[in-house]
Amino acid sequence: MPNLFNKLTSCVPRRHYSKKIHQINNSFPKHFLKLSRFELMSDEILIEIFQYIPLIDLFNGFVNLNYRLNYLLHQIKIGINFNEINEKQDSILNILNYFHKEIHYLEIDHNPLINLNIFRNIRSLIIYLPTKNQLLQIKSIFMPKLTRLCIGFISNKYENILLNILFGNEIFPKLKFCNLFQINLNENLSSYKSCFYLTKLFLSNSTIENFILILSLLPNLYQLNISITD
Repeated sequence: MPNLFNKLTSCVPRRHYSKKIHQINNSFPKHFLKLSRFELMSDEILIEIFQYIPLIDLFNGFVNLNYRLNYLLHQIKIGINFNEINEKQDSILNILNYFHKEIHYLEIDHNPLINLNIFRNIRSLIIYLPTKNQLLQIKSIFMPKLTRLCIGFISNKYENILLNILFGNEIFPKLKFCNLFQINLNENLSSYKSCFYLTKLFLSNSTIENFILILSLLPNLYQLNISITD
């Protein structure tokens, strides 16, 4: 990999060229001749290459090299799985702050320091052990493009926040799929509203009573995967 990187970023060799090629080179601006082989690629190819480079390497290797690369880095779509990242917390937070607009997929096990309200273009959010603040940050004003939401185990005292996300005043116009560990509804449904946009629901733990109540609040549901517990 280092050898490949050196080849891509090394200056274009000008030895062993014919006189004709030298004449062509002289017609180009001097700054063009100083470009690396890597930078001579088109924008589309560079963006495609960036998609396959780990986010940490992308940040450490290409950020602030020049204006063009900075611009192209903000054109990519990024997916992050924090369960597979072993870096210092400060480094991760700096990377997130830089790429927050480009992150479309985010998966977190448990990380209380991550603020979810900065990911305005996120499409898919998976968080297994969210904090209270992170649950409060799941709002349509912060995540207008959210289409897929997966939430793992949450404390009973925070379940009202989850209920407000799905059956309260929050409206996620593009949210279609939701995967929850559990959700507990009481029999007083006056404070809840029907969720018309959600069409797919996966629920890992539910009583029969909650199952019936959930069906009454999801009129457009057409796919349901649910485990009933006693």
